[in-house]
Amino acid sequence: MKVNYQNEIESCIRSGIITYEGNAEIWFVKVWELLERDGLTSYDTIPEKMQVYSLAAGMCTVYLEVTARLLEYDYADDLFLVPDPEQFAEIGSDEEEEILRDFIAKAICNEKGMKTVLDALDRHLGVSRTFAAIYYCLNYEQFSLEDWETDEYYYGDIDDPDELEQARCSNEDYERRKELASCTDDLELLDMILNEVDIPKAEAFEWLAQYMH
Repeated sequence: MKVNYQNEIESCIRSGIITYEGNAEIWFVKVWELLERDGLTSYDTIPEKMQVYSLAAGMCTVYLEVTARLLEYDYADDLFLVPDPEQFAEIGSDEEEEILRDFIAKAICNEKGMKTVLDALDRHLGVSRTFAAIYYCLNYEQFSLEDWETDEYYYGDIDDPDELEQARCSNEDYERRKELASCTDDLELLDMILNEVDIPKAEAFEWLAQYMH
């Protein structure tokens, strides 16, 4: 059997007490795809299913730790996921449900799950691209376009080539984001983002490098 992100993990993350900076949903979906590709989201027993849930906790922890350092917070938020206890056992009274929910939440939030996630990211992306992926999610508005942002909006009916070129030079930020938003190759996009970052926040990058190697 396989743990499904949309049916199980997404609701588990959303029902937690954590507020994720940036567009964290992109991170969760993409990382889960990598874990699925490696066969890490399948299970046969309840203990194995809890290990899969620990990977969800791990990818949340990685995001929290890196974004906290990028934003220069004093510390990352403590992670507390709220899994549906019915995924693991039959539920009796409300008290039993609360006890089981608390037990599972504590059991799945462990460093082993985080390390497994980082190992998968190291295999697929490496430290630099993983850093770029989190930076992208945290600063999503810098690499994307709103629905109303189009050439028609910015340039209207400009026909003269020289005038159009001047207009484009006056809208460098739009042109840059348009190029990034149009990229369909994830790895190419991450490399483009690395070129956009002048000086990576050393503490965030060093944290990733320390745990990924």
